[in-house]
Amino acid sequence: MSNDDFHRIFFERYAEQDETLDEGWFEAFFEKAFRSGHPAEMDIEWDNETDSGNFASGDESERIFSFSDEEFVTYWTQSSFNGVQGPFEKYDEAVEALGYDSASFPPPPPEPEEDGEGAD
Repeated sequence: MSNDDFHRIFFERYAEQDETLDEGWFEAFFEKAFRSGHPAEMDIEWDNETDSGNFASGDESERIFSFSDEEFVTYWTQSSFNGVQGPFEKYDEAVEALGYDSASFPPPPPEPEEDGEGAD
């Protein structure tokens, strides 16, 4: 599926009726989901902070987030240099958006196993 098609599907799933599909919508969605506790979950999958060595410029950071609901998982990136990017359909796409080679990048953490009904 093309990135444009994926963005359109995501937008149609989560947008309010009067909202417009544009890049600003995705950044606003991320901020709302991450900051205000959207019903779906936004989890940090990978986090990297480095000391820039310059007090005035602060530390540099990069993160990959996953956003999921009962049937849909997407990935987002946030970095000191590029701000928020996403959604991405695949973890590897988020890795590459940060400028890394997905073939040599650590895989996402495994999904936790769900306990069955009545499990101890």
